[in-house]
Amino acid sequence: MRRGSPQRRTVGEMVRVARSGGQVTLYDPVLPKSALVRPHAYALGKLDRGRFIQPEPLYRSRILMPWDWDAKRITHSYIGTEGLLCTHRKA
Repeated sequence: MRRGSPQRRTVGEMVRVARSGGQVTLYDPVLPKSALVRPHAYALGKLDRGRFIQPEPLYRSRILMPWDWDAKRITHSYIGTEGLLCTHRKA
């Protein structure tokens, strides 16, 4: 999702083509909540991916809105990089 230009439109299309009762699942890295708690993960996110890795509130507002998502923040490496696992079940 990070590199897709029209991210919201891409997610909208995934939701649209999902069957009724089906689900769409996304996983995308996000910046750690605190640079002080996870400095290596924060630096990696800012230096390695720069503009592609966003803070969670920005990710939610730019990509996940207006749909209803269950989102869970996950720490997935030894240095503390974090990601957001998002699931949407289509009614």
